[in-house]
Amino acid sequence: MFLLDTNVVSELLRPSPGPVVETFVGDCRATDLNFSAIGEAELRYGVAILPARRRRAALTKRAAVTCDCKRWTYCDKPMIRILESQPMIDPGSKLVAATGYESRQNLEMYHWPELREKVNDLLRLVFPSRGIEGELKQLIFTAASLASGCLHCQSHGSYHLHKLGVADEKIQALWSYQTSPEFSDAERAALDLAFAAGVSPNVVEPENYVELRKHYSNEQIIEILAVIAVGGFLNRWNDTIATVTDQESIDFAERVLRPVGWNSGKHTGSSEEQRKGHPITLGYIDK
Repeated sequence: MFLLDTNVVSELLRPSPGPVVETFVGDCRATDLNFSAIGEAELRYGVAILPARRRRAALTKRAAVTCDCKRWTYCDKPMIRILESQPMIDPGSKLVAATGYESRQNLEMYHWPELREKVNDLLRLVFPSRGIEGELKQLIFTAASLASGCLHCQSHGSYHLHKLGVADEKIQALWSYQTSPEFSDAERAALDLAFAAGVSPNVVEPENYVELRKHYSNEQIIEILAVIAVGGFLNRWNDTIATVTDQESIDFAERVLRPVGWNSGKHTGSSEEQRKGHPITLGYIDK
């Protein structure tokens, strides 16, 4: 049994926890992880004293989900809720990968050809440049995937940005976009919406639209919303079946994303299960 320090629990609230913490928690049984009442008070206080911005609103809700457990002991409680509320943490990954996800290629969308065709049509409508440039759309998609925890989609969005010619430094900076000089205020407003809409439960607030309307028309905001919504569909599908990510996206992500905390997680498997290429390579979507 482990009593976790507040710093560890705080790390788990990040969109992409550090690999050391993630590995430690992933190797433990959920019932062996405990969090004290004092730790909860420290966590809630730390969030409460943040400046009154979107980040505080998002963390307040995530901390509430983490701490809202009815099965209190005298001072500690099992941290099952934390594990359930963090999709990027898979406490049974070793066991599940060996016994539950085999032949997952048989659950790929192409086995329903009509659905695959219609989804491709939607991708080709939503993602190319219109009122919003394609680069920003892929940044939004990748940010929403970070918020949802889909490691597969994070690698796909990042590799797509690379194919568009975006510098590796800017792709890496997406993990700290709020303070990075790589991003404009307009980009940050769109990414704020992506992160707030990408988590579950949704934490979008009126302030998001106040900021968006400083930079975008209603038509452009609709485009941003469409990217987030379509991204949510892809996040849910790929994270649920633990899609085995194609090698070209893995190779790129290992080189560029791993230094900022990314790993392939459950999206590894046999060569028979692995995707044959990125959606651009497969012709599902244009650059």
